[in-house]
Amino acid sequence: MQKNPLMIIPAAIATIAIVVASKYFLTAAKCENQIVTLSLPQIKLPYKTEDGRALSMDGIPRGRFQISGDSEITQIELSAVMLDPSQNLIKQVLMIGGNFPDVAEFELSDRFTRKIIRPAKVIDRIVLQPSGSNTNFIYLFAPPQITRWNGSRIVSVELDNSIPIDRLSIRRASTQSRKWVEGVFVRTNEQIKFGYARKNEGKEYKTTYIYGVSDACPKD
Repeated sequence: MQKNPLMIIPAAIATIAIVVASKYFLTAAKCENQIVTLSLPQIKLPYKTEDGRALSMDGIPRGRFQISGDSEITQIELSAVMLDPSQNLIKQVLMIGGNFPDVAEFELSDRFTRKIIRPAKVIDRIVLQPSGSNTNFIYLFAPPQITRWNGSRIVSVELDNSIPIDRLSIRRASTQSRKWVEGVFVRTNEQIKFGYARKNEGKEYKTTYIYGVSDACPKD
């Protein structure tokens, strides 16, 4: 008994369709196993100074000076203030604490040569009170709190790159004593304020990578 040729054609087409579909799904399954989705933490941006130097959170110098007693200057610390939180732009500052008038000015010099005497550029004047302080900036270290500082006022001044930090001398300008206050700089491991330490780690980005996928993989 001979088969009707018209019946063979649909059967062949169905067989081919099943084979193609099987290969498609097998290939798709294989390709699916090669697709990996990863969650990547947002990259932590470094802090930058005004002159463009990049500093990591641990690389921002901070510390305090061990100084001899003085009637006016009682505490000196190295810190940093946030100038622009959106760009992580900071300025390193020297914080001079003590008991002096609101308008007090200061001078900086090299303790070994005294050939360089610079007027200190004041960027912030803070009056310490039990209820708080009137600071103009966000201080990343050494927050201006009355419980931390030995004195009633803090003056924050810019650092002078021509004077090494371990050779720095400070005095009040236009006073009778003109006494230089010197000390040994001790770098500390004080932590940055928590809110800024985690500033750039709050988000995650998901991305998809496809490894080793050939042209045989089905395309959407």
